Amino acid sequence: MSTLNDYPKISQSLKSSSTNNIKILHRLIFGESSDRKNRSRLREFSGFPTDFNVEETKTKIIKEFTLKELIAVCNLLHLEFTTELESCCDIILTHLCDLTLFKSTVLNSGSESDLELNEKSPPENHHSQPITSDSANKRFRDYENSTSNQHRIEHKRFTNQQPICYLCGLKGHKSTLCPNKERGKKCYGCKTFGHVQAECSKNSRKITPITNHKINTQVDRTVNSISILTPPKNLMHVEITISKIPITALCDTGSQATIINEKTYQKLGYPTLSPSQCTFSGIGRDRVESKGYFKNFITIQNTALPAKIHVVNDETIPLDAIIEIDFLQQTKFTFGRDGIRIFRDVDECKNDDVLVNLANLFDEQQCKLDLPHISNSKIQFLGYIIENGTIKHSPSKTQAVQNFPQPQTPRQLQSFIGLTSYFRKFIPNYARIARPLSDLLRDNVKFKFGPTEIASFQELKNILSENPVLHVFQQGYPLELHTDASSLGFGAVLLEKSDDGLFHPIHYFSRKTTVQQEKYSSYELEVLAIIEALRKFRSYLLGTKFKIITDCDAFQKTMHKKDLPAKIARWALMLEEFDYEVCHRPGRQIKQDDALSP
Repeated sequence: MSTLNDYPKISQSLKSSSTNNIKILHRLIFGESSDRKNRSRLREFSGFPTDFNVEETKTKIIKEFTLKELIAVCNLLHLEFTTELESCCDIILTHLCDLTLFKSTVLNSGSESDLELNEKSPPENHHSQPITSDSANKRFRDYENSTSNQHRIEHKRFTNQQPICYLCGLKGHKSTLCPNKERGKKCYGCKTFGHVQAECSKNSRKITPITNHKINTQVDRTVNSISILTPPKNLMHVEITISKIPITALCDTGSQATIINEKTYQKLGYPTLSPSQCTFSGIGRDRVESKGYFKNFITIQNTALPAKIHVVNDETIPLDAIIEIDFLQQTKFTFGRDGIRIFRDVDECKNDDVLVNLANLFDEQQCKLDLPHISNSKIQFLGYIIENGTIKHSPSKTQAVQNFPQPQTPRQLQSFIGLTSYFRKFIPNYARIARPLSDLLRDNVKFKFGPTEIASFQELKNILSENPVLHVFQQGYPLELHTDASSLGFGAVLLEKSDDGLFHPIHYFSRKTTVQQEKYSSYELEVLAIIEALRKFRSYLLGTKFKIITDCDAFQKTMHKKDLPAKIARWALMLEEFDYEVCHRPGRQIKQDDALSP
C-alpha cells in the first residue's frame, strides 16, 4: 500500500514546507491539532479507508477551512486547484481517498506555464479551469482584489520572471553585473543617470517656489506641520527676542536651519534679505525654498547669540520660529521640567543648584537671624537637652508620653510606639519591653489590649518619666560594647569611660528576633547580637580599639578556630574591619543587658 512519502515531490514538500502549512494538512486529514511528529505521521498516511464518509467530511472542511488554506494544501500536495471552495475540496478528497491518482496529477515544477495548460482545456470549462500551483499565492491575491483578474489570468501569458537591475531598471541582469554601474543610478523621470527621481530637478512633484501671494487650493502642501486643535504640552518652547521683539520659538534639535515665517518677518520690520539657495524638506520629502535670510542676534534668557535666520511662507510652519541645532550648540542648554536653562562659562560654584535656589529664597523672603548665645552650658535640640556632657529628652516630650491615653485602635498604638521608639536609645531592652505591643500590629492578629499589653504600655511610660540620661560621645576615650541575646530578642549597650574613671552609657540598642531567628541556637543568637550591635554602632567603633563584653565563652574560642560553619564564617568576616578584643564575663556580672536571657 502506497503512502504520501512514496511520491518524491510530495515527500520533498512535507520536508521543506512551512510549519503552518503542515499543521493545516494534518488538521484536514486527521481532524485534530498537530503534534511534534506531524510530518512523520503525514508521510505514513496511506489514504482514507473505503468506508470513509466523503460528504460529511466535505461539509466539515468547507465549514472549518478557508479557500486560502485549501490552496495551501494543494500546493503542498502538488495538485491542481480552482478558485472555488467546493471544487478545491473535491480535488483534495478525491486524491486522498485514492493515492494512486497522484501518479498522473502531480505537476512538474518545470512544465508548461499556467496559460498553456489552460489553453489545452475546453473553452466551456474556463470558469472552473484549474490553476497550477506555480505563483499560486500571487494569483489568489489578484483574484480577491478584483473579479476581473480571472479573465486576465486566462488571456495573458506569464513568462519566467527575470532579474531586474535596480540601478538602470532593465531586466535580464542584476545590479552587480550592470553595464551602467559606473554611471550611477538611473532616474525614472528624466531617464538619465547620476541621480534618482526624488532628487531630479525635473520632478513633477516638486513644489512651485513660494511667491508673495497665497494659493488656497487643495494641492497646497505644508512641511513639518500637522493641524491639531490642542497643541501638545511637551514641546520644548522658549521665549526669545530678536531686535527687541518677543517671539515664541520651538527648539528643534533635528533642524539644520533657524526659520521664521512671514508674519514674524513682518513684525521685525522687514530686514534686508540676502538671496539663499537653501531648500528645506520635511515629511513626505516635500520641499520648500527659502525666500532669503538675514543675520541678527537671538536673545534667550539674557544671552545674545548670533544666528542666520531664513524666512519661509506662513503656511509652511505653524510656529513663529524654529531654532536650529547649530544655534543650540553655541552654549550649554539644560532641558528639564522647568524649561530650558542656559549656562555660560562662569565659576562652577555660581552655577551650583543649591546656591541658585538659595538666592531665589532670599529674593522672595526675608530671614531674621538672631544673634547666637555664647558660652551656654545647656541647649535644646530636636527634642533633646544637651547639658554638661550629658543627653536627656526634653520635658515636653516626657509630658507627651505621660499624657498619652491607652491605645484603642492599631493606629493609636502605632503613634505611641513611634513616640517611644524615638527615645529607645535611652531605654535598655526596649525591644523586649515593647514586644507585646508590636506583636499586636502583626498581620492576622486580633487587636486586644489585655493585661500584658497594659503592663508593657505603663512600663515604657514609667521609664521615660524617670528622665534617663546618656553621656555625649567623646573621641579617644576607652569604649566597651556589652551584648546579650535570647530567643525573644537581643540587645547591646555602648559604654565610654569618662574623666571620673567610670563607664557611662552612650547608646542603648535592642531588637526583637524574627520568626526565623527564634529557631537559632543560643550560640548563634549571641554571635548575631554582636554583629547587629557592630552594625548599629559602626560610626562610633570604626577606627577605635574597643572591647566586646559577652557572656558567651564559645564565641571567644570560635575566633581562634580554622573551620567554622558557613553562617558564622560570614559573620566573622564582618569583624575584620574592627580593632576589638573579646572578653568573656558571666551573665550575673552584666546586669544592664542580661535581662534578655530567658
